[in-house]
Amino acid sequence: MDVSELKEQMQANVKLLCNWRAVKDKQSRSRSEVVAELQAGVSMYYGYSEELAEYFLQLFKPEEAIEFYEANEKPRPVTIRANNLKTRAGDLMKDLEKRGISVGKIGDWCKEGLKVFDSEHPLGATPEYLGGRYIIQSASSFVPVLALNPCMHETVLDMAAAPGGKTTHSGQKMANTGLVYANDLRADRCKSLIANIHRLGLTNTVVCNYDGTELKSILPKLDRVL
Repeated sequence: MDVSELKEQMQANVKLLCNWRAVKDKQSRSRSEVVAELQAGVSMYYGYSEELAEYFLQLFKPEEAIEFYEANEKPRPVTIRANNLKTRAGDLMKDLEKRGISVGKIGDWCKEGLKVFDSEHPLGATPEYLGGRYIIQSASSFVPVLALNPCMHETVLDMAAAPGGKTTHSGQKMANTGLVYANDLRADRCKSLIANIHRLGLTNTVVCNYDGTELKSILPKLDRVL
């Protein structure tokens, strides 16, 4: 079976499963057989292991699972996070546009998040980057800090902090007040963590290098833990 035939077979099986109640009496195959064929097709077409293909088909409705598989085939956009300790997202956008870097807002859910559409220069070598006005960070890693919602004057722990995206986002949300403990198990990864903390201008952060299971006996009472 070639790729186009395989995709047509998957689409037919998804359509069949979506309308199973209406057509089940006319089928020579059981629902489990149709699901098994769809699972095998997904494994071949998208390159998932059969176990992983089965997992997502159990987690989602068949049509939603296919949408999920398709979404994973698309390259993620490059995103950056504006550092509001040093700039505003709107001002950063204007300055980057002047350098030939086309950016836009990710959405209302994260006001400091920006999506990069096109760039004439390496994003890690601009004066704005070197001056700590933004950090290159995937949009998905904004979400944990938004969920944590660290507040001013709190004591917060990031248990696996390197290279510092979530730590600096937390410090930024706290407006450089309170205290952020940025811990990482690996000492070598703490170098990039410290560099990003300095570059983005955080002054409320202490870097630690411990096994996370030891922290309870070392750190004071905490308001929030990531």
